[in-house]
Amino acid sequence: MQSPYTGSSKNCPSCQTEMRGKFCYNCGEKKPDKSDLSLKKFITTAIDSFTHFDGKFFISLKYLLFFPGKLSTEFLNGRRIKLMKPVQLYLVISIIFFIFPKNLDLFYTPLSNTINQQHQYGLRVKAYAETKAATLKITTDEFEQKFDGHATENGKLFVFLWIPMLSLVLYLLFFKRYRQYVPHLIFSTHYFSFFLVFFLLYSQIVVMPLLKFRENWFVLNSTWVWGIFQFGVYVYLLLAIKQVYRQKWIWVILKSLILFTCLIGMSIYYRQFITWYTLWRM
Repeated sequence: MQSPYTGSSKNCPSCQTEMRGKFCYNCGEKKPDKSDLSLKKFITTAIDSFTHFDGKFFISLKYLLFFPGKLSTEFLNGRRIKLMKPVQLYLVISIIFFIFPKNLDLFYTPLSNTINQQHQYGLRVKAYAETKAATLKITTDEFEQKFDGHATENGKLFVFLWIPMLSLVLYLLFFKRYRQYVPHLIFSTHYFSFFLVFFLLYSQIVVMPLLKFRENWFVLNSTWVWGIFQFGVYVYLLLAIKQVYRQKWIWVILKSLILFTCLIGMSIYYRQFITWYTLWRM
């Protein structure tokens, strides 16, 4: 059996370039050492990896929540060593979001709400849902419960599609500031990460306590309850755009309103997509 590489060679174990220090100047590989295979080194590396991730996450989360736009600005200016990468941060937050909460979601519409609408879209969904229920040989009420369970998960599953769509609108609005697409993609990733965190906090701190005192219908359908949430995400968007794109307030306000209107439109069409996708999959 071949022995582990112990660093006896002067060449990099990955690219075979001659090593001139502790790290390969060609690919960045660390020069192997006998201590790398010790139990102490293994435990130390494991602890360091966890604490390093933990520290980066909480610093990034602090910037994300309390300093609108700062996370994107730091990343675009190259100050990244103490922060999580945008996609990495989004993935961690989305995993948490996927778990909580089950009964509140911005990314799907309960089937009963859709089929009670008297316009053409609602009637089409109702007809299709009745056909599906008959095929499955279950009642309409049973089908609605089954649908809502699947739609909740599907709404969270495809929510990442919002990021490239949002960044495309940003690219069109702020093309003169950043002519590359990626800076807008970074901002979108950070903003949507905030959106998910803020929704989790708002639903647990505001909405859930209200559900204990009032009927579910009153809370979930009250304009002011979700109006406060929408106002919060808009104000954050306004301040973040000002921080990252550095334009005059009049342009920041105007463009943020356009962007927020696009977000509302995206929300409507996304919910419709989730409705039809869930019906098709059932």
